Amino acid sequence: MLGHLFFRKKKRILMQALGISKELSPASVSMKVKSGDIVLLCSDGLTDMLSDEEILSIIRKHSGDIESSADKLVETANAHGGIDNISVVLVSL
Repeated sequence: MLGHLFFRKKKRILMQALGISKELSPASVSMKVKSGDIVLLCSDGLTDMLSDEEILSIIRKHSGDIESSADKLVETANAHGGIDNISVVLVSL
């Protein structure tokens, strides 16, 4: 069973770049998670090809196997055109 669904989208926003300054100040987000939640970190190569509903459906369908979920997300995004690099990290809590 999937826990809470939370999407935070920041598309095409360069927050920092290496080599611009000597100090980096990493951006961070805090959120409450609980056992059973799945956290998705991905590039816009995924979200440009799949809707939030498609992403959620794939994760739900393969929720028992996190690796299969990630593979299927990349496979489906490529099948929809895959016009950019697609990076996916899924973490099951």
